[in-house]
Amino acid sequence: MATKVEISKRLVLINSAGTFGTRLLSVSVFVWVQQYLLRRISPEEYSLLPILAAVMVFTPLVSIALTGGIARYVTEAYARGDERRVTQIVSTMFPLLLGTALLVLAGGWVFSWYVDSVVTIAPDRVWDARIMMALMVFTFAFRLSATPFRLGTYVRQRFVLQNAIEFGSQLVFLTVLFVLLYAGGTHVMWVVVSNAIMNLCDVLVLTTVSRRLVPSLRWKIREFRRDLVKPLTTFGGWTLVSHIAVMVRTAAAPLFLNKLTSAVEVTSFHVGSLADRQISAFVNRAFIPVQPALIAMHTTGQKERMAYTYMRIGRLAMWAALCVAVPLAVFGKEFFQLYLRETYSMYASAGVVMAILLAYYPLLYATGGLMRISIATAQIRPFALIEIAGQLANVGLMVYLVGYMQLGAIGAALSIFSTGVLTSLLGLWPLGLRMLGLGFNQFVRETLWPGLVPALVGVIACTGLRVLVRPSSWLEWAACCAFGMVIYCVTLLVFCLRPADSNDLRRILAKIGLAGSKGNSLCS
Repeated sequence: MATKVEISKRLVLINSAGTFGTRLLSVSVFVWVQQYLLRRISPEEYSLLPILAAVMVFTPLVSIALTGGIARYVTEAYARGDERRVTQIVSTMFPLLLGTALLVLAGGWVFSWYVDSVVTIAPDRVWDARIMMALMVFTFAFRLSATPFRLGTYVRQRFVLQNAIEFGSQLVFLTVLFVLLYAGGTHVMWVVVSNAIMNLCDVLVLTTVSRRLVPSLRWKIREFRRDLVKPLTTFGGWTLVSHIAVMVRTAAAPLFLNKLTSAVEVTSFHVGSLADRQISAFVNRAFIPVQPALIAMHTTGQKERMAYTYMRIGRLAMWAALCVAVPLAVFGKEFFQLYLRETYSMYASAGVVMAILLAYYPLLYATGGLMRISIATAQIRPFALIEIAGQLANVGLMVYLVGYMQLGAIGAALSIFSTGVLTSLLGLWPLGLRMLGLGFNQFVRETLWPGLVPALVGVIACTGLRVLVRPSSWLEWAACCAFGMVIYCVTLLVFCLRPADSNDLRRILAKIGLAGSKGNSLCS
């Protein structure tokens, strides 16, 4: 069966490379901003950012049931060549999204006024918190209402163009932030103001470009279809459940630490989890370009191809995440000593937090493609149930470790790690094998073993180097990390590449004139 959505490894790799460049800029800006603020403002003021961000994590709960299925079903309709169906989906969901956005805006602004009644905020920071919260709510409502019209680059797999738009938005963020910091002094509120302006620009430009790429992404009152509401919202409802799990994992620690400990513990966890959040965001975004292709595979009945892609995503995700995570985890203490400088003693537990969170990566990313497969096949329910069960256990354990045992930020990290391990081994791994008809030995051979070996060698090499060298400058630290990454990559290239990986590598080298070979098709 023919499909209008191209299934191409080359396209996926180009799009993922564009995502990498954009994400690198975003991470660089984020790291610099965090360091700049941490060294110049009090823990009470800085803690506003992670606390309010944790509160905002729950805002999408009111909308995901409506938005969760739009991209999937629009892509499926477009893959079948049914552009009228695309218009019907947009025309059905836009009025619901607009009404929801207005309700969120009204309720969110009321909540902003009473935000100090919900979370612990220093009295002299209440107005800052109100303004920051109100801006966050407005930004969310604006993006929500435009959701159906921003899917053109996704459906057409023009992620390089989408990344270019995001890159421009990041430059807007930087420009506005620099102006505000220079003209208005060092305040955490300027981060939120700059982010709001960046998001407005991003939505306006992306919406315009998307509608030109897919003209059928338009609203027509006569194309509203009541029968579309149920399948879209049912799929969206289970997507909501899986998002609740993600939100609990993201928000539980700052909120519990805020209520049960101190601003220093909140900040220690926030800083210690920076690497986890940024690496996870990068890896997840790097594989977004494969989603339309997976939907097209499901639409055309290519189950074997999906199983192959699932195992390969897990392998590639482990390589990408662990290559960075291994040296960061081993040299985490030295990183924070250099990063925080004179404030290190206050946030000394950040390094331990980072190491604990990164230690979960081998289990997490072995099933890195499971959510993509669940979305493509419209089987999101079992995935969502496993995720939410794991996070309920996380909440219970975190209350015990943080509240009763008084382990602070380290206790929160231990809770996330422990429940994550159990969720992966007892739930996500078996689900992936069952959903795609794979054997465990095949999964170990194609994903787990080649993904894990470079990390084990890298940990041994970095630990040995750390015994000999205690980096005391950024240059020494970077050299130690580079050594670990070189050992990691050499092990990967020599012992762990599968035949398809070797073919792809030769094709890439041939493109830049370093080798010559013929390759084949990530999704073939």
